[in-house]
Amino acid sequence: MERNGKLFENYVFCELEKAGFDIKYWKSKSAAEVDFVIRKNGEQIPIKVKLFSDGKVERSLHSFIEKYTPAEAYVVFYKGEENEQQIGKTAVRFVKIDTLMKHLSK
Repeated sequence: MERNGKLFENYVFCELEKAGFDIKYWKSKSAAEVDFVIRKNGEQIPIKVKLFSDGKVERSLHSFIEKYTPAEAYVVFYKGEENEQQIGKTAVRFVKIDTLMKHLSK
């Protein structure tokens, strides 16, 4: 299962790169990490990649949101239900890769 997760993460990376985003990685001193951080219109957008989504925002993404208060954040998944949650001022969207790319192209 771990291998499939890494393959999916690599696929998301390639799609973001093809779209022209400068892709960064974020890790806190307490080892919380976000898979990708991109910039769009001067705003940081964190992206967490999951093979399966249970609709819960993980501690690592919470940490990023608390520290930087982005307007939006994404959890990209292969299997799960698309939905949206609000954490403070941040809209956290649970989406599939095609939906992510549509949101980012706006």
